[in-house]
Amino acid sequence: MSIIKMITVSLAVVFFVFTNLTSASSGPKFAHTGPTIITNVAVIDGLGNPPVTGQDITLVDGKIAAIGATGRVKVPNGALEIDGTGMTAMPGLMDLHIHMQGGWGNGLIPGERYKVRLDDESVQQRLSGYVYSGVTTVLDVGGDHNYLLNKRKQINGGELFGPRFFTTGAPWSQSPSGWDAGSTGASDFALSVKVNDVDKIPEQMARYKADGIEIIKLYAGLGSVAMQAIIEEAHKHDILTIADLWMLNLHRPLMQTTGLDGWAHSAPFAVAPKSDHEWMAENNRFVIATANVGEKLGGMRVKDEKGQRLMLKEPLIVDIWGKDEVNEFYDVYPQIRANYYEGPRSFYQSNNFGDL
Repeated sequence: MSIIKMITVSLAVVFFVFTNLTSASSGPKFAHTGPTIITNVAVIDGLGNPPVTGQDITLVDGKIAAIGATGRVKVPNGALEIDGTGMTAMPGLMDLHIHMQGGWGNGLIPGERYKVRLDDESVQQRLSGYVYSGVTTVLDVGGDHNYLLNKRKQINGGELFGPRFFTTGAPWSQSPSGWDAGSTGASDFALSVKVNDVDKIPEQMARYKADGIEIIKLYAGLGSVAMQAIIEEAHKHDILTIADLWMLNLHRPLMQTTGLDGWAHSAPFAVAPKSDHEWMAENNRFVIATANVGEKLGGMRVKDEKGQRLMLKEPLIVDIWGKDEVNEFYDVYPQIRANYYEGPRSFYQSNNFGDL
């Protein structure tokens, strides 16, 4: 299913973490591959209705076959029974702004320890972490083009276990930006597609279409003429367009002029007026809010905990990273917070982004 359909349709279907997330050709990835019944579970349907308790869910061939009141759903022969008492089944979550290669760091993260690790074990750990957290679909919005396509192929082929994986491939840009640096194993597209000749846009877009990419990302520095040409060409191929234009994010006139479909971020400053939001809604535009990015870079959670290290009490975090890793994170975070957010020369303050 395409990411466009996933965004609009998936909330109508209850996904469960036990669903086979890899392609049929890759073979089963679970200890039990036969039918399953989850009993006495609460169900959130994702349509805005209140949770319904006391429900049974049957899964056959990796798909939901039936949902109904406990004891009233036919149990398939040989089904594995899972007691869902106290648990909740809900639509799989979608994280629509990730970077497998870590994204832009501005050189401020202290030391070598927190550079993104791209070894096979670390990548698999991260992908498993998404599924463990109930995230069954992700969209990678920028990195080395061939690297991302290869990860998608490995997930679809069963070499890696993970959520449904979509990617924008390499972002499109013109001027120097945070995406200009080389990457581990950088391909010919490296970390961004340089639009130095508008006449070459059709050829470049044809490659994205051939690579099975359904949504592309435009980055800060693009001129309006190039941006409009890229968006027009993308729409010819039924490819959606999103952009991160820093101070221009949520800028309605730019969307109206270029035909941009959505924003890869909200904005780390006062958001656009209500009338602009209403215009975007009325004209089928969208925003990937990424509220967590500001919270992370501002170190708000660490600050609010006042030294209590509350993440050590959360299995969701400790099970994935381990106590030593979490403690090391706490040890270095005051420096990260100072570099990114607090000091007068910090990134957020020097760019007048204000208080997150």
